[in-house]
Amino acid sequence: MLNFPRGHSGLGLMLLRITASGLLVAVACNNLSRGDASVLSVSIMILAIFLALGLFTVAASSLAAVISMTLPFLLHQETLAASTVTVSVCVALALLGAGAYSVDARLFGQRRVVWPNH
Repeated sequence: MLNFPRGHSGLGLMLLRITASGLLVAVACNNLSRGDASVLSVSIMILAIFLALGLFTVAASSLAAVISMTLPFLLHQETLAASTVTVSVCVALALLGAGAYSVDARLFGQRRVVWPNH
C-alpha cells in the first residue's frame, strides 16, 4: 500500500528530499569542478532533480545511496563523513517514501474505485 503523508510529515519528507538533492548537487559540482567522472556527475545531478521533484523517489534515493557509498572508493576525493551523511539521508528517503507533496503522490496517489450500480 502506498502512503503519502500530508501536513507536517509531508513537509518533513519534502525537506528531506530537498536536503538529499542539495547534498547530491554539491557532490556532483565538486566532481565536475575537478574534472573527474563527468558522466557520473551528470547522473548524480539527474538523481538530484528526481529527488527534488519527488519522482520515483524510492528508486532514485536507493540508487543515489549506492552511488554515494562507492564515491569515496572510486574517486578518492570525497570524505567519508560527507558520504555517510548523504547515504544516510538517501536511505531514510528510500525507507520513508516521497510524501504528499511530490510527483509520486500525483502519479501513484490514492485512487477511488466506484462500482456501478445494477
